[in-house]
Amino acid sequence: MSSTPRTYTTRDYTITIYGAFARDFDDWLAVADLLKLLDVAGVDLPVARSAIARLKKAGLLVSEKRGGRAGYQASDQLLAVLLDGDRRLFDAPGATDDIDNWAIILFSIPESQREKRHIMRSRLSSLGFGPASPGAWLAPAKAAPDARRMLERYGLTKYASMFEGRYAGFDSLEELVHRTWDMGPLGEEYQDFFSHHQGTLGRWQTKAPSGRIAEENWPEAFVDYIRLLQDWRQIVFRDPGMPDAVTPFAEIRSDAFFLFSRLRSRLEGPARVYLASVLDSAGG
Repeated sequence: MSSTPRTYTTRDYTITIYGAFARDFDDWLAVADLLKLLDVAGVDLPVARSAIARLKKAGLLVSEKRGGRAGYQASDQLLAVLLDGDRRLFDAPGATDDIDNWAIILFSIPESQREKRHIMRSRLSSLGFGPASPGAWLAPAKAAPDARRMLERYGLTKYASMFEGRYAGFDSLEELVHRTWDMGPLGEEYQDFFSHHQGTLGRWQTKAPSGRIAEENWPEAFVDYIRLLQDWRQIVFRDPGMPDAVTPFAEIRSDAFFLFSRLRSRLEGPARVYLASVLDSAGG
């Protein structure tokens, strides 16, 4: 894979801004402030307004005025998704030595309810589950609490049965992992992340060798930070989080997480200060 940065939708940027920052401001952002932040990220105003309207229609944002200013509150649905995502986003992937205990979800959804079946599969995949067969998905046992909340949130419990147990045979654990998850592309994506964001780190080491980012560079730090979060999320939300012993890309995964953590440490503070300055300048 090349080290070309990914292209993200306005929906991606908006949800990342709410997830990374808005929870520090009572889960609410004024429309004008949100549009300015999206503009800094390179999103055109008409595109931004359209995407926000779709998020509102989907029930992820709720219109609410505060202090005479129109704005959007993150809905309970969005906040639940963000909370579930925090662990997967910020914890080291594969940070467990438990290769014995598994979460297993069996489900059957009628052909007439394809949308629910799509939600089931896509949500399980985003939690690191893989299909042992079309209706039997498994993941390390640490994913069980997130899976339970997901099934309840989307009203899918009546279609599913959930178990926790040990693997008793007959293939080796390594063979089971490689049969259930397509591990090759994940290794390539970790390498791609590492190659691209090594350049990001190098740029900031040159621009701010002391580690202190000047005020005029806060907007750039803000954009780099939300793109860092989005790039990392795209990989770790599909990584089943297997222990290093059964993960062929364990070394590059570890290197990529260390790089992610270094960049997060360098960029998060200036990004937060910049966002706070946008809110302050508008009276938010």
